[in-house]
Amino acid sequence: MSNLSNVEEKKQINYCRFCCNATVEPELTDNDSSRIRVGKAENGYRLDIITGNSEPTALVVSRWEKDLQCYSRIAIYKMKYCPECGRKLIENIF
Repeated sequence: MSNLSNVEEKKQINYCRFCCNATVEPELTDNDSSRIRVGKAENGYRLDIITGNSEPTALVVSRWEKDLQCYSRIAIYKMKYCPECGRKLIENIF
């Protein structure tokens, strides 16, 4: 068992801009969120890595809904590890 406090343990966790959220960054709150576009998709679709906002870090496919003038999620994959830095996404363990 570690002798480090939770704050000290969080300081030692390496993370990147793709998986930075309130779990690893003390200056953020659970309401902060990030959406980073990754990969390529056909017109009207997008592929994002989302994190924060009290949701699991995930890879999300969205489709533009012309009549609603917004994107809607059509697929979501809750990851175990960040695809960019390899950090274990402990916030995804429920």
